[in-house]
Amino acid sequence: MHLRGKIDETAIFNSLFKFRVDAGDTILNDHLQNSEANATYTLHRIQNELINICNEVLLEHIIKDVKESQFFSVIADESCDISGIQQLSLGVRFMHKMSTGEFCVREEFLGVVPLQRLNVETISEQILSTLIKFGLDLSKIAGQAYDSCSTMVEKISGVRKRIEDKYPNANFFHCKSHKLNLVINDLSDVSKFVTRLEQ
Repeated sequence: MHLRGKIDETAIFNSLFKFRVDAGDTILNDHLQNSEANATYTLHRIQNELINICNEVLLEHIIKDVKESQFFSVIADESCDISGIQQLSLGVRFMHKMSTGEFCVREEFLGVVPLQRLNVETISEQILSTLIKFGLDLSKIAGQAYDSCSTMVEKISGVRKRIEDKYPNANFFHCKSHKLNLVINDLSDVSKFVTRLEQ
């Protein structure tokens, strides 16, 4: 889903403005109708800046909560973007103490990190250096979750082994979401096949 859309009239960003105006936001309506063209703050550059600011604020809150937890697990998956650049998506799972005093398990996305090479050394170093960059205490890593790719899960020389060697409490768990995704994809393929047979 693109924030900007192919044309301004179909852009989600502009649709959000329209939604607010239709909901009765007279201040926003007055701003959009009566401001100088260079002061409406709806240019694509401004939209990108707003997205980056939102990302920084959300990430700051997530990192604060992870730092307050007693331990966390790292979740990572490597892929290739549309332009062919290798990248690593990185997330964390941790216990969060709510304002009520109760605990809940939270899983949060931290971001996508470009990879120079798709090998064990690069991936393991990128995971650890990114967590350090966020200011997380790596001695609190209690788990690692990856897909079944041998680069990630190999017991002798994979990413999991390299991280376990440095942080022995970082136990490896196969990513359940990845397994679920594979099952859903397989079921989808089977249902498409059955539909074709019925026709």
